[in-house]
Amino acid sequence: MRDPAPRRWSFLLPLLFTAAALLLLAFGRTTATALAERRELAIEGAASRLAHEVERTLRDAEGPIDPGALLAEALASAPELAVGLALLDATGAEETRAGQLPDGGATLQYDLVIPRAGWGGARGPAGPGSAAAGIVAPGATAGIWEPGGWRGGWTRRGPGRRTLVVMLAPGAAAPSRVERAALPVAAVAAGALVALALLAGLLLDRQARALRLAAERERLDGLARAGAGLAHQLRNPLATIRGSAQLLLESCSGPEAARLGAIVSESDRLGRLVDGLLDYARPPLAQPEPIDLAGFRPDRDPARVDWQVGVGATVLADPEHLRLILDNLLDNALEADSERIEVRARRRRNGIELSFLDRGPGPGPDPEQLFEPYVTSKASGTGLGLPLARSLAVANGGSLRLVPRADSGTEALLWLPAAEESG
Repeated sequence: MRDPAPRRWSFLLPLLFTAAALLLLAFGRTTATALAERRELAIEGAASRLAHEVERTLRDAEGPIDPGALLAEALASAPELAVGLALLDATGAEETRAGQLPDGGATLQYDLVIPRAGWGGARGPAGPGSAAAGIVAPGATAGIWEPGGWRGGWTRRGPGRRTLVVMLAPGAAAPSRVERAALPVAAVAAGALVALALLAGLLLDRQARALRLAAERERLDGLARAGAGLAHQLRNPLATIRGSAQLLLESCSGPEAARLGAIVSESDRLGRLVDGLLDYARPPLAQPEPIDLAGFRPDRDPARVDWQVGVGATVLADPEHLRLILDNLLDNALEADSERIEVRARRRRNGIELSFLDRGPGPGPDPEQLFEPYVTSKASGTGLGLPLARSLAVANGGSLRLVPRADSGTEALLWLPAAEESG
C-alpha cells in the first residue's frame, strides 16, 4: 500500500514554512516601527525636558538674566540632542540663539509661558535664510527661518509668551543599528525559510516519487516472478502439445489438418508468451560496448521505415539488448501505422535519443500503463514487449517512454548514453 505521507507533506510543508516566513517578516517590520516610535518619543521627551528647564529658569529668575547665556548652557547640557537653540518672541522674531541652525535640519518647537516682560542681555542677530523641516512636538509648530527672524506656522502670542526652537543633532534623529537591521534581517530570514521550504518540498516530492516507483517495481516484479513460475510449468507441456499436433498435421488433410494447424499456431503464440515471461522475469545483465546506430539498422523494409540516423550517433549498450529493444519498437510502430514510420536521432543530455514516430491511433490517455506486464491494445499481443524493452533500456543506463503526437500517432523515445561521454 502506498504511503501518502511524503506526498501530503511535500504540499503542506512549503505552506507552513511560507506562513512562518510571512509572520517573521511582519514581526521584523513591527519591531522596526516600534523602535522608530520609541526613538522619536525619546527625542521628544529629552527636548521637552530641555524646554521645560529653560522655561523654569526664565520664569523663576529674580533679576536680569542673559537668555543667550542660558541657551548656551542648556545646549552644552545636551550635545547629543541638539546643535542649536533659538528663542523667538511673540511676533516670531528671534531674540537670541546659541549654537547653529543649519539648513534642512530637523527642529522641534515648544511654547514657553513667561510672566516677566523681559530680561537683560542683548538681542541676538537674525539667522540666515533657510527652510527647516520641523518635527512638530505637542504644543509646537513648524516654521521657516527667514532673514529677520522666524516666520509662519503659529498664531501671534501675547506678552510673556516665547517659542523655543530646538535644532536636533543629525545623530539624534538617525535610526539605531538595531532599528536599521530589524527589517533586513527579518527579510533575509524569511527568504531563507521560503528557500528551505521549497527545498524540503522538492526533496519530499522526490521521496514520494521514489516510493511510488519502488512500490510499482515491487508489484511488477511480483507479477514477473509469478508469470515466470507459470511459464516454467507450461513450457514442457506446451512443447509436447505442439510436437504432437505437428506430427499429426503431417499425416492428415482436410478439416482435421486445419484444426491441427490452428493448434500449432496457437501453441507458437503461447510459446512466445512463455518466452517473453521468462525474458522479463530474468534480471537483464548488460555488457555494454560502443555501437554506431547508423550501421545497426534492423532488417526492415526501407519503403516502410525511414531510418534518419547519421554516422556518429554512437551509444554504449549491450548489442543483444539493443537489438531486442529496436525490434520491439519498430514492430509496434509498423503495426500501428500501415504506411511509413520515421526513426530519428539527436543528441540530448550527454547521450543519443532515438525517436520512433508513427501515425497510428496513439498511446491513449495514460501511456505509462502500456509498460505494465500483460497490458496491450493488440488482439494478438502478449503485453510484455514494452515492459521488456524498458527493462533492457534501464539496464543499459537509458530510458524509454511514450508520448502522443500532436495530430495522431505515437512517439517512442529511447535514450541511451553516448559512448564518448561514458568513456
